[in-house]
Amino acid sequence: MTEPLVADFDWRKTLMTQYANSPTICELIERFHGATVLATQRAAEQFYSMIWNIDTAAGYGLDVWGKIIGVSRQLQVSGNVAYLGFKEQYAESTQKIGPQPFNVAPMRPSTTDNGVYKLDDDAYRLLILSKAMSNITDCSIPSVNRLLSYLFRDRGRAYVVDYFDRSIGLHFDFQLTAIDLAILSNTDVMPRPAGVSMSLE
Repeated sequence: MTEPLVADFDWRKTLMTQYANSPTICELIERFHGATVLATQRAAEQFYSMIWNIDTAAGYGLDVWGKIIGVSRQLQVSGNVAYLGFKEQYAESTQKIGPQPFNVAPMRPSTTDNGVYKLDDDAYRLLILSKAMSNITDCSIPSVNRLLSYLFRDRGRAYVVDYFDRSIGLHFDFQLTAIDLAILSNTDVMPRPAGVSMSLE
């Protein structure tokens, strides 16, 4: 940061004239003023970097942003996600999770072992920014494509396929993790147009 967050002022202008010539009082005020300005400047810089600036916020600061945006740091992640399905449900992006061909995965159990996964700061920051983008989107396919590109940057291609039957699919050219699936299914990060169903591929 190039300029100080706390504006400095000349304390001598606020000193009553009867005390202005007292070296003891002036020295006490000078020292107190110096310590106060320094402490205030440090506190303001810490507040800015740890809470206000989402690019550098950490821990509690990101929790504050999560409450404002409306997304939790804790995700419900399914532990056993590979299950027996049909060939038309199988996709390369879900080859280790989701429906599997015969002799590969067990029947889907009626109850799965669900666990709560707490996102680290970098993943949570990405989720917060994605949710913020989702909050202001117009739900058009180009907007959702931009959101997918941002959410899964450096992972591979992710895009929306319109089936023209009031349904869209999210297509991924890379392997989704259980956390990716939890983000896509358990949070409201992925917007969709009203009256349109959405599936993962």
